[in-house]
Amino acid sequence: MIVAPIPENEEQRLQDLRAYEILDTLPEKEYDELTKLAAYICGVPTALISLVDTDRQWFKSKVGLDVEQTPRDIAFCSHVILQQDVMIVPNALEDNRFFDNPLVTGDLKLRFYAGAPLTTPNGNRIGTLCIIDYEKREITPEQKNALQILANQVISQLELRKDISLRKETEKALLEAKLEAEEANKAKSNFLANMSHEIRTPMNVVIGFSELLNTIITDVQQKNYVNSIKTAGKALLALINDILDLSKIEAGRLEIHKAPVNLKSLFTELQQLFDIKVEEKDLQLILEIDIPDVLLIDEIRLRQVLINLIGNAIKFTESGFVKLSAKGNLHEDDISKVDLSISVQDTGIGIPLEYQDYVFESFRQQDSSITRKYGGTGLGLAISKKLMEMMGGTISLQSFPKKGSTFTISIHNVNIPSTSVSLVQNKEFDFNSLSFHKGSVLVVDDIESNRELLREWLKKVNLDIIEAKNGEEAVQIAKDYHPDLILMDIRMPKMNGYEATAIIRKNEGTKHIPIIALTASVTIEETRRIRDFGFDTYLAKPVDIQKLFKELSKYLSYKQSKSSAIKEETSENNFKTENIKNKPQLMAKLKKEMMQLWKNISEMMEMSSIETFAKEIETIGITHESFSLQNYAKNLFAFINAFDVIHIENEVKRFPKLVQEIEKNE
Repeated sequence: MIVAPIPENEEQRLQDLRAYEILDTLPEKEYDELTKLAAYICGVPTALISLVDTDRQWFKSKVGLDVEQTPRDIAFCSHVILQQDVMIVPNALEDNRFFDNPLVTGDLKLRFYAGAPLTTPNGNRIGTLCIIDYEKREITPEQKNALQILANQVISQLELRKDISLRKETEKALLEAKLEAEEANKAKSNFLANMSHEIRTPMNVVIGFSELLNTIITDVQQKNYVNSIKTAGKALLALINDILDLSKIEAGRLEIHKAPVNLKSLFTELQQLFDIKVEEKDLQLILEIDIPDVLLIDEIRLRQVLINLIGNAIKFTESGFVKLSAKGNLHEDDISKVDLSISVQDTGIGIPLEYQDYVFESFRQQDSSITRKYGGTGLGLAISKKLMEMMGGTISLQSFPKKGSTFTISIHNVNIPSTSVSLVQNKEFDFNSLSFHKGSVLVVDDIESNRELLREWLKKVNLDIIEAKNGEEAVQIAKDYHPDLILMDIRMPKMNGYEATAIIRKNEGTKHIPIIALTASVTIEETRRIRDFGFDTYLAKPVDIQKLFKELSKYLSYKQSKSSAIKEETSENNFKTENIKNKPQLMAKLKKEMMQLWKNISEMMEMSSIETFAKEIETIGITHESFSLQNYAKNLFAFINAFDVIHIENEVKRFPKLVQEIEKNE
């Protein structure tokens, strides 16, 4: 017996064999059918798919044979893998290589053998498709050719198996990567939610109480201090919002929502928004608009980009103008689409060429002196660029030092919707113009300062406050007292706002109470969850008092007066028609009692004291038949009812001048 030598490419051959991951696998129909077909075509009782391993030949498929494997050194197949063509042994007893082979002399009594090599695409022969008979014989050239074709099909099946295996591995890897990405995004979202909550909660207190103090303090220097705190707080909040927006964009958590938008109305709104800043710097704000009335676009994100660009232009321009231009080029082949181009041009400090490449990068500015003089972090342009990319647009820059800059945003293929959008602008809601009818509000928050802030604001507009520190208390108080409305914090110990709201909504006695969520987390997931849990609406912290009163007015009854329409009647027109009764007594009362009372309220500026002062003035005016005093009291009452702090302060300050004018009038 001659043992087949080890092929020179044995290492590569075994690598190819292992790559198929076929050894010691269960029988498979595809391979069994090929062995049956080989036996049928060649007219033999036995056919095998034999794979030559390191020390054995293992049969992936077999017909007419029960053994699983044999040692490699006695395998006929070990000789086949040494050649490229089909090996045929008509009579093993007459072949020097096999006449004394145990497979020939033993119980098997193998006589005829023909094997076609299984050759991989790399050229390595890993085994055979072979046929066996137990008596000597020959096969025709056609049968030999068919055997090789079937052997090629075995390799095709192995390659297919490997491709499927690789695809499954790829799919598994992709699935794992997807799960990892989802977990990473989830972790990032949780981080953003926590960061938003932890930062916005103290900012709610800082900004809220500074606004509240501003309505009480009259000392000019103290007011300046309070305004500085409020301004710094809002600047910090804007920075926080920028960072959160950038993080949400990078985490893929910011979405674009297109809707029909009247851009001309939007641009007019932006002009009004920046009017004061432009006037303060003695600049011109120019609008050049040539676009269709209505376009399908994300108004919120476009407004955010334009506010950034216009705000920067004004900030970096000391003289000259800022120009907002918009042009829409209709498509010749489709008049329902337009290419939108909006530019913001200024005559400001400009940007040197070497800095223009990275002005859209996060936290990048020209140099430290820019930061010191103008402030900011450089996030605005980075966010604007990312938002424009999300909207399918671009943003570009053209700038020359000391001559100015032009930022241009371009969005192609913007749809012109068939629906129209009203040109009526949404006016800012004026909470100073309303006073609520007597009602009760349940304020639920685990942080005492947050409850205190809301309590101070709401009691000024005739609302009684009930407080709860967590969801459990809120559920019980809602059941016992049936408040007219609930302001519900989301994150609280014991029972959070979601759980409390779900219970309140299930109770027949409380399910109709309006519930407004107060959340320091403003992620998309949080806002969706708020809607799903049955809240009527939500307000983000820090709570904007104007927005709070606007939402309250949707659910609570109130009376409204137009403070801006209240005329501060001048004494000049009234004094001419006045016929004051017992004027000396009136003047004595005004100069002694009322001036002293005026000094007290001027120092305190407390609403109830001002209201008492107005009642006294009204009584005196009626007693002495002074229309000027009666009108003064009437105006003061109107401003108090409207909680119009600015007009209240101005009217209080006017009192000494009014007394002087009454005294001078003959």
